[in-house]
Amino acid sequence: MKKNDFITLEIEDIGVGGEGIGKAEGVTFFVKDAIVGDVIEARITKLKKHYGYARLMKILKPSGKRKEAKCPVARQCGGCQIQEMDYGEQLKFKERKVRNNLERIGGFDRAFLGRVMEPICGMEEPFHYRNKAQYPIGTDREAAQTQKYIAELEADIMPIDNLIGFAESEAGAKVFGGAEAAGQVAAHAKEIKAAGAKYCDCPACVAVAEILEKKGDLLQ
Repeated sequence: MKKNDFITLEIEDIGVGGEGIGKAEGVTFFVKDAIVGDVIEARITKLKKHYGYARLMKILKPSGKRKEAKCPVARQCGGCQIQEMDYGEQLKFKERKVRNNLERIGGFDRAFLGRVMEPICGMEEPFHYRNKAQYPIGTDREAAQTQKYIAELEADIMPIDNLIGFAESEAGAKVFGGAEAAGQVAAHAKEIKAAGAKYCDCPACVAVAEILEKKGDLLQ
């Protein structure tokens, strides 16, 4: 598998941010807008050794827990990540999330939580209660500028193989202050490459990589 490949996933769980979780060839994928029980076609947007991210392209078989979102722009907006999940299932997900956090992060005993936690309270009408909203607004011109900005970042970031090659060159020795220092840079680069790194891990490249991880959302 590689980036931009299409894969078929059966969504088995929901992540803490509401993203669907499925597996393909032993790799765990996180997919926004997918819910438990969906069988989907997705395109890989980021791939690590043991996990990756993918974009929902087509729902091959909808989950029995899926319902049509009330908001016509729910998917584009992303503010209500699980709006297409049946409300009863949303409540179960939220209750499980709170319980797991209290157990794993808070250190509370599972049996104790079972005794003291009361069932989650839902609402008769789970809409129209928010008192704060953010509305992203853009134009075609801004979209073109964003594409240009992303292209510049992709050109500027240092791929890990390029860093290794430069650090082992005469030019690299001059830039890094000598052959010994350049050798240390090359050794470090090889170490993080073996751990799965694709780019240099200097602060600038790390910041650029974080932006590029959101490339799909920025170019929607």
